[in-house]
Amino acid sequence: MVKTFLLLAALLGFAAVGAGAMGAHGLEKRFQQQYEAEPERAEKLLKNWETASRYHTYHALALIGAAWVLSRIAPGARGRTAAQAAGWCFVAGIAGFSGSLYAWCLTETRWLVFVTPIGGTVLMIGWLCLALAVWRMPAAKSEA
Repeated sequence: MVKTFLLLAALLGFAAVGAGAMGAHGLEKRFQQQYEAEPERAEKLLKNWETASRYHTYHALALIGAAWVLSRIAPGARGRTAAQAAGWCFVAGIAGFSGSLYAWCLTETRWLVFVTPIGGTVLMIGWLCLALAVWRMPAAKSEA
């Protein structure tokens, strides 16, 4: 599971950088042209895209943290399930939160705005699961 989370974190980090670059260099001009008569709309879409890529980046890094915590907990030890749950919550939350914002910015499909807060809630649950994993994690011998 540690290797899976690290691989996913690397791929999600790669995608986050690409999404950020796309927003900064490709979409700005596209949105400004598309919404020439509504500059506030173009600005709002760019702001939402930036939020999506920022949270995407943060949680790709958080996934590395979940993998690290998981690597420090022996199979069957307390906290391991919570660490795994944290990692999967970060993956699902990125898809739900950032993915829905990316899709909404590109398509303005209205129902996608209802997915975003669900994705955000899953990210928050991921952080709570990570805290629980650390709380339950057995102390290292040097800490005892």
